Amino acid sequence: MGTSPRAETQRPAEHSRARTAARLCLVVLLLFGTAFASVPVTAGDNVALFYVEPDEVDADPGETVTLEVVMSTHGGWSGEGVGDAALAVETDSDALIPVAIDPGPFLAGDGSDLEVRTNVDEENASAWISQKRVPAGDGATGTEPVATVTLAVAADAEPTSATVSIVGSQATLVSEIRQATMTREATVHVDGGEPDDASDDGSPEGVTLAEDEPPTGDDADAIPGFGHALAVGVLALVLTARYARTR
Repeated sequence: MGTSPRAETQRPAEHSRARTAARLCLVVLLLFGTAFASVPVTAGDNVALFYVEPDEVDADPGETVTLEVVMSTHGGWSGEGVGDAALAVETDSDALIPVAIDPGPFLAGDGSDLEVRTNVDEENASAWISQKRVPAGDGATGTEPVATVTLAVAADAEPTSATVSIVGSQATLVSEIRQATMTREATVHVDGGEPDDASDDGSPEGVTLAEDEPPTGDDADAIPGFGHALAVGVLALVLTARYARTR
């Protein structure tokens, strides 16, 4: 029994629609893959942690206390390190005043010099430091002190527990991408001051998101922006399938 002319003319059209649908699916998958690959860059390329060591120390009136600000980072997703960093340290008590801040070894080495700028504001109990590698080279990674801060305890200080906080932290990779930063504070017990009543679980105290920060969500969205990219990809595939059926 022969094939009808109508059936013969339908087959090329069906094959054409199938090829068109396949091409559309390929384009969608390529676009989805490109969007997914770009997520780590827009997320700020990893996170840099700044914390004060030791995180708890005793001091008497009239003494000076030296604390280290430690920086920890794995660098960027492409292996590049940090080229410059900046931070400020402040206290919440008149009994404890920053009097000096100096660079640590984190950004130094590998044949690079440091351009350093500092400012100490005793009136506002704060100290600021900015450091830049010259030349930047591959940048710095790892965990080392990035700054040392010296604090003076007032001679007439009464018993208290003062908090030493890191504010305005910034880390920039040699690729000129700013990292997100997280900070942890420390406590200085003056003249036997008691620890704060608030519980301390050791978690970072503050987060500074880099530019072009990703949206925050549930733990299921482990890669920033992945959930949105996946939804767009699935929607595009569904629309492509519907197009293929209706043509």
